[in-house]
Amino acid sequence: MMSKSSRLWLIAAGLMLAAGLACSLSTGVTPTPDATTNPQPVQTLPPVAMVTSSASTPTVATATATIGPTPTPTGDGPGGCILKSTFIADVTIPDNTVLAAGTAFAKTWRVKNDGTCTWENYQLVFADGNQFSGPGAANVGLTPPGSTTDISINLTAPAAPGNYTGRWRLRATNGVIFGGFTAVIVVPATPTPTATSTPPPAPTASVGVWNGKWISNCGAPDCGTVRLTQTGNVVTGTFSGGGTLNGVVIDNRLTGTWQRGGAAGSIDWWMGGTGVKWRGNYNGTEG
Repeated sequence: MMSKSSRLWLIAAGLMLAAGLACSLSTGVTPTPDATTNPQPVQTLPPVAMVTSSASTPTVATATATIGPTPTPTGDGPGGCILKSTFIADVTIPDNTVLAAGTAFAKTWRVKNDGTCTWENYQLVFADGNQFSGPGAANVGLTPPGSTTDISINLTAPAAPGNYTGRWRLRATNGVIFGGFTAVIVVPATPTPTATSTPPPAPTASVGVWNGKWISNCGAPDCGTVRLTQTGNVVTGTFSGGGTLNGVVIDNRLTGTWQRGGAAGSIDWWMGGTGVKWRGNYNGTEG
């Protein structure tokens, strides 16, 4: 009968023999590939980018507006300046002034230069309407921007009655026309003359021989009566006792001088209310 240790040695030897046979079989046999089996290519996937979120807040760029230079306005005037005029007032002959036919007048406008051009060698030119016998153009005084000037032109009212309007404008040195001003006048119809009552003239001595009595207080001498003769407005007279009288009649008053008996003096008489008797002063004394 085998002992226990002998049995353990035999088991170990058997295991070692089995392991050696297994190794020989695995190295000596080459496997035959399957004729029906084709190797398939392996698809390689592209790498996937992984997005990693950041806890920080992204910075936003702020656009900054850049202000360029203000463009300079370009006008129609010489060199690109701006032409602009503003009417201020009618200095003479306001619109709708009534003038007699054929009346000569000077029309004056007050105007402000509200542009950027200096009015130098500019002109006022007729545009349309009635020219009122005026010139086609008139010079305008030197007017810087922002200042005012008075522009005048000599005109004549039309001969026929009616309402008339004429228009004038300004002309720059480059020929550009701008602005505008008017002249409006009224020529009335000739009125029909109306009859007026003429008061009767004051009584005067009639032309020709006039016989009247001068009541005189010439003192102690008896002046007597005076025979008067009127020719036109000249009156002559003779005293009954000798002497002469010369005077002039204006309306109902007679003034003049007298000579009688070597003496002389003055008279200032007027016709009485009845028109048949002179009364007045003789040498300043009422007679």
